[in-house]
Amino acid sequence: LFDGIERRRKKMMAATSTASPHSWLALFKIPTIKAMMMYAGFDNTGYTIAWVLLDLARNSSIVALLRNELKEIPHNDWHKSLPLRNIIKESMRLHPAAPGGPLKKTGKDFIFENMIIPKDSIVQMPSMLYARDEDVFDN
Repeated sequence: LFDGIERRRKKMMAATSTASPHSWLALFKIPTIKAMMMYAGFDNTGYTIAWVLLDLARNSSIVALLRNELKEIPHNDWHKSLPLRNIIKESMRLHPAAPGGPLKKTGKDFIFENMIIPKDSIVQMPSMLYARDEDVFDN
């Protein structure tokens, strides 16, 4: 993504002598996009950490298990802790940072639960629904 933005910036800089004054406006959007991408990463991380801490606060037995596990291994090896990884993954499953899920355009007509969904329809499968499906996961 950033390579494409950088190529666009260089192309616009090379064309500045013949470009209209409005083309400079696009240059100001590039740092904004980079800042937005960085903020989105921090925002998702913060959201995940907040939910992990809240889930741990609700489950004191898991906190005790995790505390015992982390006491036994050096701080530099905490990333290898299977219980810690499982806690983070489970919290991310229950509380996804993007719960809406992806939007897709159908390539053909198909039938879903007695409904006909025509070709070129926009459909969405919210990740919150399938991540909490009791047929797949014990919640």
